[in-house]
Amino acid sequence: MQESASVGQNILSGLVERLKQSAHIEAAVGEPKTVGDRTVVPIGVVLYGFGAGAGAGGSERQDRGGGGGGGGGYVRVQPIALMEITSAGSRLLPVINWTQIARSVIMFAGIWMIIRALKGR
Repeated sequence: MQESASVGQNILSGLVERLKQSAHIEAAVGEPKTVGDRTVVPIGVVLYGFGAGAGAGGSERQDRGGGGGGGGGYVRVQPIALMEITSAGSRLLPVINWTQIARSVIMFAGIWMIIRALKGR
């Protein structure tokens, strides 16, 4: 049992090390682009998710020693704003995610319809 915990801990440690290597401010703040007299800097949010697991134990009847482990993760970069820099000043322009807004409206409408239908009973 302790061996499987060690395997799981090794997998998780490896994932955390990879996460540390990729977690830099450059992942959230893009490279500045100059167009005419304006410089635009993309700004985003970086989302990380990961997990790991391990198991041990085998079938007593087949006299096998079990075992196993695995892990995985993902990284998602989502744009949230643009920083526009000009000689007159700078401003932050938000990036509007219309898909997320539409999903929220549809979900709210669906919940409202369910609640309304349940109240009518």
